[in-house]
Parts: sequence; structure tokens; C-alpha cells
Amino acid sequence: MVTGTLAIRLDDIDKHGTLLEVPLSNEYLAPLLFEEVYRPRTPGRVRVFVKKHRNAVVAICDLDATVSIICCRCCSERERAIALHFEQTYYPLPEDRVGTTTEDDDSGDDLDRFYYTGDRLDFERGVREHFVFALDPHPVCGANERCTPIDTTAPADEEPELAAPVDPRWAKLMTVKLADG
Repeated sequence: MVTGTLAIRLDDIDKHGTLLEVPLSNEYLAPLLFEEVYRPRTPGRVRVFVKKHRNAVVAICDLDATVSIICCRCCSERERAIALHFEQTYYPLPEDRVGTTTEDDDSGDDLDRFYYTGDRLDFERGVREHFVFALDPHPVCGANERCTPIDTTAPADEEPELAAPVDPRWAKLMTVKLADG
């Protein structure tokens, strides 16, 4: 088991596979969260089991973290556990593609592929992408939590707000009647 980093040298991958276990600090998680609705609560962790398969490397990842959400209906703060499980296959970058970027390739067939070059494999991009895409941009309270949506209508005993005064230069347009048709 390797701890402390989301990267591994290819030579360090055992023939039966290697387990990476990395704590995810709140400082690491905070930039990944939509700060208006999510906040890191407790440090998370990611476990990556890495195994070579022919010329590719298969990574089986488990990510656990606890965050605070701000409910989009009632604006209350709730604690939410996030548990992700995903697999990602990393392929060596073909020789003819060394020095290019994904944008240089217009075939579009490998936009969801992860490539590696050299003797080091970094899982940070894959972990970040899966974590960010797993978050609901408009979180709400859970089914077993009490959620009272905020009433956006004005109380009956209050006077409704009057519209902003009309600019005198445009006031005459308010009296124009348009014909149907």
C-alpha cells in the first residue's frame, strides 16, 4: 500500500496490483466544490487499486468525503456523505500523439480516455473529474429530512412593492395603444 500521493511510478505497480490510499484534506476539497452550496466538512479519503492489464493500467477508485450542503429549497445547512466508486483505464499515449493535446485531435473518439506518458501515472485528474461531476449543482434536503421551502410570496398584510418610477422621457409610450393584427 502506498500513501500520500495520487501518483505512482509504473515500476511500483505489483503484478497482483497495488493499493494507493490518500487522505483528502479540506483544503484539497474546497476548490472542487460550488462554494455557494457546498462546503467541506471533514477530510475525505480516496483509495485507488491499480493493476496493469497488457499495455494499459486499470484504476478502481473509492472516494469518501463529508460535505455541508445548502438546500436550494429551504436554505438550511445539512451534512451529506459522498461515496463514489468508479473505474478508469489509462492508456499509453501513442507515439504519433506525443506533444499534442486532445484539442489537436479532431476525431473525437478519445475525449473520455485518460493517457499517460513516461514512467509515472497521476490519478488526480480522474479523481477530480469524477468528484465534481458527482455533485448536484442544486442540492436539496434528503427524503428523510424535513425541508420547508421558503415562501417567496409577500404576506397579505404587507403592501406589494410598487414598480420603479418610469423615466419621464419614456412616459408617453405608456399611453400608446397598439392595434391587434
